[in-house]
Amino acid sequence: GLAMPKAPSVVSVVGYARLSTTDQARGLTLEQQIEPLKSAGAERVLVDLFSGTTSRALVIASCWSWLKRGR
Repeated sequence: GLAMPKAPSVVSVVGYARLSTTDQARGLTLEQQIEPLKSAGAERVLVDLFSGTTSRALVIASCWSWLKRGR
């Protein structure tokens, strides 16, 4: 029979950067996390500026929303 063509494979790389209060006290910045993520191919970097599970839940919900749109 005839072979069906394969659907194109689309891969998106999404990064996640989080700056804890401990990291801030040590002088670390979000940029120090974001730049390597972008260099690794992340087309979108989600950033968590707050500590705790509430903030993380919002960032994760944002990620799922973005991924469900097929981007």
